[in-house]
Amino acid sequence: MNMTPETIALTKEAETFLEDLAAELEIPQRRYEQARDRYRLLGDWLHRDASTVRRFDPQIYAQGSFRLGTAIKPTSENEDYDVDSICVFKALDRELITQQDLKIRLGREIEAYRIANGMIKPLVEGRRCWVLSYADGAQFHMDIVPAVPNGERQRRRLLEAHLSTDWAETAVSITDNETRGYTVITDDWQRSNPKGYSRWFKQRTTVILEKRQRLTADEVRAEVEAIPTFKLKLPLQAAVMIC
Repeated sequence: MNMTPETIALTKEAETFLEDLAAELEIPQRRYEQARDRYRLLGDWLHRDASTVRRFDPQIYAQGSFRLGTAIKPTSENEDYDVDSICVFKALDRELITQQDLKIRLGREIEAYRIANGMIKPLVEGRRCWVLSYADGAQFHMDIVPAVPNGERQRRRLLEAHLSTDWAETAVSITDNETRGYTVITDDWQRSNPKGYSRWFKQRTTVILEKRQRLTADEVRAEVEAIPTFKLKLPLQAAVMIC
């Protein structure tokens, strides 16, 4: 019989072991809340009256492990929490701007934010993102990836391939300074969809949660949609954290 994630059943002992191990790796809830507050503050900055990018309707949100609730503690006090985020310029399109120009525009605003908030560590440019480091006591840095919407293109591409378009509307195109078309107007951008992947991931964990709720009256009875992803660790999240 072919084994799929749907046909593999964890024993109660194995599930408990995964949960205990994940609990050891799990970061405190306050770290999630700090990260959320930081990118919200940056979002407010990008929408202030004097912002040079405000007219492009920048929307910033978490992606990666902090969005999925699978972030783990740094291995030492010398390491930071890596908060991945993405900044989507909703009123822009890749036919109107180069990747380089988009990244520079966002970088200037983040640099102004850094200076205005007395942040000592310099802003660093990564391949796809800007890296904003907070004070040593905060012990985390934020990677901010510039992006533009790509939902309609992705939907058409999936339809042509006869594939599901369930998550297509949140697809984005992101900057990458190692692509050949980085400095020119081109359709050749890297693709991503952190919101779509997060929705798929939450859907999978929701299926497991609903099974738990049906099996025992002692489990969490709150509405599934009301549960923040990071507040309830299920086997799928635990497995990602451990791997």
